[in-house]
Amino acid sequence: MELPASLYVPTDGGSPVATGYEATALTIGPWDPGLQHAGPPAALLLREAERAGGIDGGQTVRLAYDIFAPVPVGPVQVSATVVRPGRRIELVEAVLSAGDARPLMRLSAWRMRTRADGAAEDRPEPHPAAAGWQDSRPETAAFSPRRSPTTGRWSGGSPPAASTPPGRRRPGRGRSASSWPARR
Repeated sequence: MELPASLYVPTDGGSPVATGYEATALTIGPWDPGLQHAGPPAALLLREAERAGGIDGGQTVRLAYDIFAPVPVGPVQVSATVVRPGRRIELVEAVLSAGDARPLMRLSAWRMRTRADGAAEDRPEPHPAAAGWQDSRPETAAFSPRRSPTTGRWSGGSPPAASTPPGRRRPGRGRSASSWPARR
């Protein structure tokens, strides 16, 4: 079987306010061969939202998807409008429908203007996650759980264990957590 070259093929089936596309076999989801996985229509909505944006070279900074109904494999229409225009920030909404005017998915995307000169910072700050385990601070005894030598009870920090004992675990059976004494 030869796979299609793209997820969607542009069609002439759109309206003056919407762009028409034909979904290919690459968009089929795992649950039903007649329905799309949500990823391809989400990418299509983002593409149309970025095209409709009024800020040249703007960057999309926040996405919110609403999935109202399953999207069928076949012809779809996407319309995109700028809900809140602005010079520095804008809100763009894109809606996907199929066959009728009922929306199946919606994207709300906030877009921002980038730096005017397009230059990156000379020396960006290092990412905080770049430090390895060896750069971590050692734990102090005041914050680690410990057992009192006189009473044998835990005298600080987390309890020794708060989960289901190994002998009581059964797959598919939900149980509340219980605690049991730690082994010595």
